[in-house]
Amino acid sequence: MIDLADLDFSRIVDLIRTAPTDVGLPDGVVSSVTIRMGSVPGTSTGERPSVFVHVSTEFDESGAVQTDLSGDVISIDRGDD
Repeated sequence: MIDLADLDFSRIVDLIRTAPTDVGLPDGVVSSVTIRMGSVPGTSTGERPSVFVHVSTEFDESGAVQTDLSGDVISIDRGDD
C-alpha cells in the first residue's frame, strides 16, 4: 500500500513541468504520471513507492523520470541510453 500523505505534490508538479527537458526530449509532452511500487536501480533494496513521469513525442520517442514520493530523482530513462 502507498500512503499518498507522503507525496510531495509541489515537487511532483515541478517535475511534470521539467520532465521533457530532463529526459532530453524538450519538444515532448508528459503522456502519463503513475504512482506505484518501483525497483531502485543499482541497489538490492527491492521496491519502494515511486512516481513515474512518462514523456513522449509525436515521433514515438519516449523517456521517463522515476522519483520517490518526496520528488527526489531515482532514475532518468532518456530513451536513447
